[in-house]
Amino acid sequence: MKKKIVLPIISKNLEVINERNEDIFFEEIIEEKKISNISLVNNEINYLSVKGSIFENVVFDKVIVKFFDVSNVIFKDCDFSNSDLRSVLFHQVKFENCKFIGTNFSESNLKNVIFENSKGNFSYFRFSELKNVEFSECLLSGSDFQEANFNNVFFSFSDLKKSQFSGVILKDIDLSSCEIEGFFARTEDIKGAIVDVSQSVYIAKLIGVNFK
Repeated sequence: MKKKIVLPIISKNLEVINERNEDIFFEEIIEEKKISNISLVNNEINYLSVKGSIFENVVFDKVIVKFFDVSNVIFKDCDFSNSDLRSVLFHQVKFENCKFIGTNFSESNLKNVIFENSKGNFSYFRFSELKNVEFSECLLSGSDFQEANFNNVFFSFSDLKKSQFSGVILKDIDLSSCEIEGFFARTEDIKGAIVDVSQSVYIAKLIGVNFK
């Protein structure tokens, strides 16, 4: 049974910050802000805590954040491509129409997080903890979830082609609406996953069954 994902709680009275104010990201704490149309490229941030805020059309390109704690935040039309966000803490966060192509989320903790209509090809979630997380209409081909711990995780109408799920317990994970050609998981990982009949040929290949 699908458990409800808790959505971000954000004040209606946010301080508006936009354009040419990149210094905001080096203040360590961002709280109750609406930040728009800012690009941060090839930067390294040691510590950043973000709470109760909205980011819209913000670019983090090839950015390294050594400690990133995010709660009750919405990201809209943002780009995190090729950034190093290892060991991030995301709690009650929503990504809408965002890009995280090649982004490294390894060893992160995600709780009550929604990725919606976003592009995350070749992203990394290795060894991460995902609890109450949904990927809806996302492009995740070539993504890597190896050894991640799933608890109430959902994939709907998403592209998982050539993605890596070795060491992930997929029991009761519904993949029936997703594209899984070239999807990789061990036999013991895939046991109990929910798939569509049309996907059975891909699952059969994973467990060593060949068709004539």
